[in-house]
Amino acid sequence: MPGNSAARHPRPDGEPVAAALDRWGWVLVLALPVALALFLRPLIPPVETRYINVAWEMWSQGHFLVPVLNTATYADKPPLFFWMIHAGWALFGVNEWWPRLIPALLAVLNTALVGVLAARLWPGAPQLRQLATWMMAGTLAWMMFGVALMFDMLLTSCVLLGLVGLVQAVTTGSWRGHALYALAIALGILAKGPVILLHLLPPAVAAPLLAPGGNRWRWYRRLVAATLAGLLLAGFWVLPAALLGGDAYREKILWTQTAGRVTDSFAHRRPWWFYFLVLPLLALPWFIWPRVWSGAYRLLAGGDRALRFLLCGFLPVFLGFSAISGKQIHYLLPWLPGLVLVAAAGLAASRRGGESVSLAPPALAWVAVPLVAAAAIALRAGGMAAISMPWAAGCGAVALLIALALVAQRRAPLAGLRWMATGGSLVLTLMLVIFVTAPLAGRYDVGPAARVIGRYVAAGAPLASTSAYNGEFGFFARLAVPVQDVGADGAPGWCASHPAGLVIDRRQPGHPPRPGVLPVYHAPFRGLTLRLWTCGPA
Repeated sequence: MPGNSAARHPRPDGEPVAAALDRWGWVLVLALPVALALFLRPLIPPVETRYINVAWEMWSQGHFLVPVLNTATYADKPPLFFWMIHAGWALFGVNEWWPRLIPALLAVLNTALVGVLAARLWPGAPQLRQLATWMMAGTLAWMMFGVALMFDMLLTSCVLLGLVGLVQAVTTGSWRGHALYALAIALGILAKGPVILLHLLPPAVAAPLLAPGGNRWRWYRRLVAATLAGLLLAGFWVLPAALLGGDAYREKILWTQTAGRVTDSFAHRRPWWFYFLVLPLLALPWFIWPRVWSGAYRLLAGGDRALRFLLCGFLPVFLGFSAISGKQIHYLLPWLPGLVLVAAAGLAASRRGGESVSLAPPALAWVAVPLVAAAAIALRAGGMAAISMPWAAGCGAVALLIALALVAQRRAPLAGLRWMATGGSLVLTLMLVIFVTAPLAGRYDVGPAARVIGRYVAAGAPLASTSAYNGEFGFFARLAVPVQDVGADGAPGWCASHPAGLVIDRRQPGHPPRPGVLPVYHAPFRGLTLRLWTCGPA
């Protein structure tokens, strides 16, 4: 029969399509939630709105060497990410979509680099390259930070470049590997500061594990030279910026921003055990798959050098960040690829011959995650009534069907991981839909208030805020004037000297700056109430 003949002799033109899907299909997995986030999700204050505002102020004021926030120097972050935003604006004009697309493009680049690193660490296991890329694309935290306007995907790019350079240098002895490592250090400092050294120095010291018997003294001499070269390259920005930014800016970028977080954090202070709790969340869904870690343990016990190299890089970073007082879950993102590489190697080692792989354990995550997200939204927004129940019920049903379909699958690792990664992408998309269809989303959208602020500023109104201003409205209102922080009780005095002014008031209902007068704008905002008051007649 023709059907049987076709089954026995598949068409050659189908093979390149299947090979291309295996090699690059994960890009579509990452693209789905990104597309939805670009069109539906607002930038979340204060972090995302602050970063796009810093880029705007640098662009509008022509301060490209030193970042600027509210017309003052901004020392919390170096300028590389902002320069990338400026490059897109120079090509496409000032817009919101380009800055939001940068983390997604970096996520694609980094996923490809994970495949490159897998191929170099395990050259005798070519299947690991595709396993690792599909597992990386299907990691929940990876997809989430791929749609977040933050610096961590950029820092992850620098860490992966450095690891690729280290592996190339130690396995081939090529100076190009050390040059790539030096470039990664320089770019990492420009991306997020000296923290790149904490990420790259431990694996650099452990790199000779990959090639035992080599000349270690020569390796460490070259390593010191490459590290100094990276610091020298970064100095081409650090030194001019330190001179131009002034004494306070120079102290912050050279000392406070690093030492302050180590000794006594001024932000995000959390207990030492914080990362022990969040690491399982960061590595979902692979963390709850026992065969992944049993296979990794088998490799480690068998003396797998690549696995030891990765663990020698990850463990000092994990313990170092645990000792630092300032902690955020995304601080560990640059080493999430290392964990996924360990998981991919463990999965490959745990599979014997043509044995099929059950996806039941990690598939449970695709049921639990939307339920937890819906519960969190309900608690934050004031109850289940805040969620669009038809959307929530529909999303929950689809998530359950995805998980059931995955549980029913028993396939070879690559085919199963394609299903798993696609299911994760759909689940994250459903979570975004639940967020957008809930009133909670409106509490984070600064656009409506920014448009009102923009109209008043265009008419010449000065601005003041009753709470700390983090640049939430600057980009969307296209502000070119500073917002003065007058405190909760300082608005009446400020209005007396600025009768044409506009006051940004964010707090619980209480004593307004102008008793008996209605604000020109009033809406819920991040658990508080946002009001815009005019100093003159409303």
